Amino acid sequence: MGSTAERLIDALPQRPHIRDEDVARWLDAVRRRDPGREVWHTDRLFGIGGSEIGNFVLHSRGAFAFDHPRNIIQSKLLMRAPSPSNPDTERGTDLEPIIGKKFLELSGGTRDTEALRHLENYDGPKRASWMRSNLDDIVVIDGKRYIPDYKAPGPGRAEMYKEKGAPLDYSCQLHQYRMCCEDAGIPIDGLLLVPFSMNEWTPLPLEIAHDPNLDSEIVAVGDHYWNECVLKGFIPPYREPDEDPDPVEIPDELRELAVRFAQARALEEEGKDRAATLKTKMAFMAEHYGLTQRPLTSVGVANFKTDLRTTIDRDRINELLKAQEVDPKKFMKVARREFDHVAAIEEIERLYPDIDSEELVYEKPSLTVSLTRKKKGDEAEMLEIIRSEVRSAASSVLSSDEPAQGEHEEEAAPKETETKPKSSNEPVQQRSTLHQLRGRI
Repeated sequence: MGSTAERLIDALPQRPHIRDEDVARWLDAVRRRDPGREVWHTDRLFGIGGSEIGNFVLHSRGAFAFDHPRNIIQSKLLMRAPSPSNPDTERGTDLEPIIGKKFLELSGGTRDTEALRHLENYDGPKRASWMRSNLDDIVVIDGKRYIPDYKAPGPGRAEMYKEKGAPLDYSCQLHQYRMCCEDAGIPIDGLLLVPFSMNEWTPLPLEIAHDPNLDSEIVAVGDHYWNECVLKGFIPPYREPDEDPDPVEIPDELRELAVRFAQARALEEEGKDRAATLKTKMAFMAEHYGLTQRPLTSVGVANFKTDLRTTIDRDRINELLKAQEVDPKKFMKVARREFDHVAAIEEIERLYPDIDSEELVYEKPSLTVSLTRKKKGDEAEMLEIIRSEVRSAASSVLSSDEPAQGEHEEEAAPKETETKPKSSNEPVQQRSTLHQLRGRI
């Protein structure tokens, strides 16, 4: 029958254009990168979210966008999995409750939980079927209802937004949220971008004026990309933003550096993907050989560390609730889009007195794979040789017009010295040493 996420994927309107092998790869990537949230990620496939629509609007205007429409459409067709978390996204997630709390204290506002619940459960007609919303909050200040969007940008950027105004993609996000609220019968009096100042450690809210023309533009652009691309399985080609109105001459050296940068990033991405695959295989083997029962195991140049991690069986919880005609969505925490599993399990225990709730939430060994931290010994020596080999391989792949270390000195040396072999024994010696170390570790 498949998991909840698999059943949701089969219900997608674009499912006829999604390949089964992409479904398997997408689910595997999501489960590895964001365990326990595959249903949340799947739900985002049913439309275009507020954080995505600005990219389409910017691109349609010929401007630079944070992400290309092609990439977003590929993600809706499961050809591209959600990116792993990074310091920027983690900063936003961690600081969002702090920003919200400080903003309410600063503004004297109150959270409109009733409006948030109504929007969460609204399933009526919309002006655009693809339009999705994931609001941070709805607040009432001096009798007026506002949609604030909390942001945690890097140092100095909140002050820049306060001085120069909100970026267009953030304005698009709030305009889309406003339309979603209006469709659900929730009148909105104002839109607020609330970036958090890292320098002053306080929110710097700025009001965004409602622009009906931007509403129309959002609907028209979203209709085009959803109906003509996502629902037809069409991947638009890359199109560069309009030319710079004030072009400058780009030196060849800078263009060459850009090529080498792209090559280095490609190596980095390939390395991350391969490392993730190898870590998964190592974890399976470690479990097979019983190494997950040990707190720390050294395996040559790598270490296995085992911790107990709380695991929630969301699919089983959803099935039990739905069997009793209870909507799992009622257990989503307001404004945070987090599942309140404690309240859900309490409800299940009430509905199923004989159930063993420990089957729904349990501790599972979690394996962490890392490189050795030893500074001396065979493991440290072997790790350094491996890194040296990888650096040599990377140098052979990356374009470079810079002379290798010592090249100038060799050119200036007398001709008779040029016939001598150039450190040809070094790789052989390294491979020999590596072979010996493998035998000892």
